[in-house]
Amino acid sequence: MGVLHLADGQIVGYRVNGRDYPITMANAKRALNVAHCARRFGRDSTFTAYELSKFGDETGLPPYAPITWWIARGVDRFVRKDANAAEWAVTVTAAEAPVPTVKRPAGRAYAALGEALKGYESCRPVGEAAQRAVRRGGLALEQAGKALGRTEAGELMTTLRDHARLAQEAAGSAEALFLAACDAADEARRKGTELDVIREGWAAEHCLGLVAQVGEKAAEAANHLHRADRIQHELDRQAERWARRAG
Repeated sequence: MGVLHLADGQIVGYRVNGRDYPITMANAKRALNVAHCARRFGRDSTFTAYELSKFGDETGLPPYAPITWWIARGVDRFVRKDANAAEWAVTVTAAEAPVPTVKRPAGRAYAALGEALKGYESCRPVGEAAQRAVRRGGLALEQAGKALGRTEAGELMTTLRDHARLAQEAAGSAEALFLAACDAADEARRKGTELDVIREGWAAEHCLGLVAQVGEKAAEAANHLHRADRIQHELDRQAERWARRAG
């Protein structure tokens, strides 16, 4: 049983009964709050219970389970270097350190980026596809106008261009939002490293909000591109219809 740390003293986890749990330096600050409240107000106080629940939420440990209390107390002993600190410390290499939980604010932000990446990747070909739909629609416009009438065909082409433009704009917004989400996730990680848990949470929430917007804009881009393609195919169909009639 003990704190897992690297040779430079950085806390990376905790070992209980042969099982390793991931803990970060940012978690250590909350563990110190738990121990401080327990010493000042008592282990069963409301203040201690609140800090313990937050410690559990940030580490992914069950909030009120004995193991969570033991780990928080062990981190406190290690950080304060009390008389029994040595028995609460286990030096490990970076490769041996347990993988951080995604329940940390910064971890949640980075996990969400994986989903946002799909939306970002789906938007990369939108610009070229939208331009292709406009070009093909323009090539079919004259013949389609003979089949549908110039006014109706012109209206279809105008609508096609509008959807192509909106698809490109939405795709551009999705890409910009994704890059902003990456910056927010990096900011959350930096604040976590600095033990600034509050600002880490703010940055992570900002990242999650941006990730949601990436998905919305990617869906919007796909919808407009689909509509542009449908109109382009309709113009092609009408042009072929006129060609068969003329032939």
